[in-house]
Amino acid sequence: MDKSFNICNYQKIIDKNVDECIGICKGILSDDEFKESEKIFLLDWIIKNELDKKDSMVKILFDELNNSNNTLDDLKEILIKFSGGVLTPSDEIKSMSTLLPIEKDLESIEFINKSFCLTGKFSSAYGNRKAIENIIKDKGGNIKETVSQSLDYLVIGELGNTDWVHSTFGRKIQTTLENKKKIYCETKIVSEQQLLSFLKNE
Repeated sequence: MDKSFNICNYQKIIDKNVDECIGICKGILSDDEFKESEKIFLLDWIIKNELDKKDSMVKILFDELNNSNNTLDDLKEILIKFSGGVLTPSDEIKSMSTLLPIEKDLESIEFINKSFCLTGKFSSAYGNRKAIENIIKDKGGNIKETVSQSLDYLVIGELGNTDWVHSTFGRKIQTTLENKKKIYCETKIVSEQQLLSFLKNE
């Protein structure tokens, strides 16, 4: 059997399980509460389906569920961000940066001869994503349409789609997370807010 077919079929099975995980999260959120028993059920379900090993984004959710510093209210908000369970007005859309492994204590962002890939929705005083890409080019940076192990920066915009996990937005994040597991990949995942703060200082 063709290897590419097996890989494609394997990814479809993972996608189906991720969809089911999202559905479970939305079901849990339907009564606007998150109980300890629901937390235990969700953890057990993720382990049973091995999604903590097969999907990088579910692994982040899994780690947050296991983080003893998170209260049930904290976890409820994390489930909302993961599943798109609650729609908010456009001016209140929250960034996925609170759920993703964004670089902490970032001291600088270099632009000259550095590669950038932007994903998600950008709507700042600088303009949309295309406008920000042009500013990066003006500062000597290179824009990439896809992520790779040699990418320097993946910049995450706002979450503007409740189906983000299977969108291009989600795929770029997941690919970068997988690449970062490899010792020779030094891609930094930064938020739109971090990028803008360094653009202001340039």
